[in-house]
Amino acid sequence: MKTNKALNILFTSTYFYPYLSGLSEYPLQIARNWSDKHKISVLTFQHQKNLVLFENYKKIDIHRVPVHLKISKGLWNFFYPVIAFFYAKKANKIFINHYKRIKTSYFEEIFSRYICAVIFPFFQHVYN
Repeated sequence: MKTNKALNILFTSTYFYPYLSGLSEYPLQIARNWSDKHKISVLTFQHQKNLVLFENYKKIDIHRVPVHLKISKGLWNFFYPVIAFFYAKKANKIFINHYKRIKTSYFEEIFSRYICAVIFPFFQHVYN
């Protein structure tokens, strides 16, 4: 990412720090590498009830939404689409961390900005 201007970058992921898995570890490392030059925010779920809804971890703002429903490892918050919309509107770049391929062009139309979908477990492949 070549720019002199600090960007507001949003990562979205079902699971994030302190959850330990490839799904959460790769975005964490990317966010840590960029946090010295850019403002990094993460929108994720409160996968454990003892986790605070907001924390700053190594210059990364982690915003957690409460879980309304859990099915296997799937977490649901019925207001998540609205919450994500407001966070996305503030971001210059958006990274969606997901385990299946999703079509980002619809989101790019809505938010008028580039969106990168990072697909687990094949992080070397980026789809548009």
